[in-house]
Order: sequence, then C-alpha cells, then structure tokens
Amino acid sequence: MKIKGGEIMKVQITKIIDAPAENIWKTIRSYDNVERFNPMVTSSTITGTNEGSERVCQIQFGDQQAELVENLDLVDEENKTIKVSITHAPPPFGGQQITFQVKSLDENKAELVISTDVADDNKQAAKGLEDVFQMMSVGLKKLHEKEMN
Repeated sequence: MKIKGGEIMKVQITKIIDAPAENIWKTIRSYDNVERFNPMVTSSTITGTNEGSERVCQIQFGDQQAELVENLDLVDEENKTIKVSITHAPPPFGGQQITFQVKSLDENKAELVISTDVADDNKQAAKGLEDVFQMMSVGLKKLHEKEMN
C-alpha cells in the first residue's frame, strides 16, 4: 500500500488489560471524556456519539497547548472497533485515521489494539504516534484495572 506517493508503515500498540472487554469498549465507544485515559487531553467536548460525530480536545504536551479535532468515522459494535480521523491538529497528528479495537481474551481480560498508518519516510511521526498510543493504552489499563479492585 502507498500513502501520498510513498510506502506506508503501520504504527500499532497492543496492551493486555485485566478487565472485561465490555467495560473497556464502553469507555472507548462512548467517545466522551477521553481525558480520563489520555493524559495529553485536558478537556474535550463532543457532538454526538455515532458515526459522523465530532470531538474537540484541548491538548497539552510539554509547554505547548493546542486544539485537536476528531471525527468518528466507524463504529463496529460486533467487533468492538472504532475509527477516528484527526481533521485538525499539530503535527504529527493531523490527517491520521486511528483504529481502536478491544478483543475479549477471557471473562476478565482483554486485548486493546490502537493503530494507524504513516508514511514510511516519517519516522518522527511514527515515534510520536506510538508514544501517544502507549500513553492512552496505559491510561485505559490503569482506569479499568482500578475499577476491578
């Protein structure tokens, strides 16, 4: 596959969370309160929770503050998957479509996968996105494992 004339690479993280998949899915699927698990987001507002909805996030990384706007492109309840396009954001986030998927491993254990594709020649963007995905997955793990205790 090619992206903007170049090759692409997949940026993906996988995290095992000791909590029911349904609980994690409800958090991601609600499309609301992303600041509960993403430490970069200081606040967020949404217009709806179905495909076509928009989420506006105020983000902070280091001393920099910015606005990030996302559209909810796909909601697949059966496969516990959403796809979100970032329509406005500072680099490397703008223009990305990010997939979140939750898979049940057993009654109280789930696998979270967060992924996107980036241009193969943009290693800095890939590293930045991987770091953010890692922060979000750790945040979801802490949030849901705390609820289990």
